[in-house]
Amino acid sequence: MKKHILNPLLWAFILSSSVLFNACDDHGHDDDDHQHDEGELINSVSLEFQHPSDSTANFTVTWSDSDGIGGNDPVLPDTIRLQKDSIYQVKAHFYHVHHGKKEEVNPEILEEANDHLICYTHLSPLTVVHLEILRTDKDAQNLELGLTSKWKGLLVHDGGILVALKHQPKIKNGSCAIGETDVEVTFPISVK
Repeated sequence: MKKHILNPLLWAFILSSSVLFNACDDHGHDDDDHQHDEGELINSVSLEFQHPSDSTANFTVTWSDSDGIGGNDPVLPDTIRLQKDSIYQVKAHFYHVHHGKKEEVNPEILEEANDHLICYTHLSPLTVVHLEILRTDKDAQNLELGLTSKWKGLLVHDGGILVALKHQPKIKNGSCAIGETDVEVTFPISVK
């Protein structure tokens, strides 16, 4: 019997690529009052960065895969470029793009804030903290949501940030380790 071994380069690409999931898919269950259009996908994510004292340093990074899994390759995410020791106000935007129409999913996330958490995971092989990210918005339970946040680059470095929208109906406790992932994207980051 011939074994098929996944090429190490292909495996690295799969692990480091952006991953797209169904947005808050109910899987046929009505137990959480989570209503959605069948087949809706979050297929575009953008992060809007605002520098508090230098408007020329404002920028937006975007990832998109408008035709979904199996179609054309996704548009790879832009690199987040931060100035060391500067604090940025960041707004996360999630979209469903279909047939040329771009629909923002944020109103639904806000409406169901008690069931959602945006997670920001700094991907670095080192144990030193390079980046500080603080969520600045909360849900009705006083738990963080993450559509708005503050970012500060602490050390000069290059790495990645995994941005994940978690769906956590009736189990949200502030942890990113629970619930289903609606979408996750790895953005390259560079702090200078």
